[in-house]
Amino acid sequence: MRPQRGGGSDGFDVKNGEGGIREIEFFVQALQLIHAGKRPSLRRRGTLAALDALLFAGLITDDEHLALWRAYRWLRHTEHVLQLEGGLQTQIVPDDDARRLVLAKRLGYPSDVAFAFALVKHTAAVSRLFATLGDPADERAEVAAILRGELTTTTSAPR
Repeated sequence: MRPQRGGGSDGFDVKNGEGGIREIEFFVQALQLIHAGKRPSLRRRGTLAALDALLFAGLITDDEHLALWRAYRWLRHTEHVLQLEGGLQTQIVPDDDARRLVLAKRLGYPSDVAFAFALVKHTAAVSRLFATLGDPADERAEVAAILRGELTTTTSAPR
């Protein structure tokens, strides 16, 4: 049970891989871009603070908030342990079984399989929510305009 790769051939990239930290950040920032102009309460620095603001504004559900919040915290913690281990600015989960087992143990998992299960659980949840951005069946379809570069303002003053 291995998550999809993202970035390099050495292992999974918790920051840039599918369902990773960047997808959470983009999800939050896309909703801020659309709604924060008229809702100053959404203008928050920091992903978790902005995520909370989106929840309180009713733009995401409790389940979406919880899934993204948990995934963000878990992925950031994993990234920090990876960086402490190597003393490097890295976010790649090793593909090597022995090195992945060491990481799993440092994170408190009994095995690399248990760690991989948690990784897949979090990244799959993020990936599912990220895929809703721009989905015409979703209330957040206006994000599609940003993704296509077609953002227009409907409240501009007459010239």
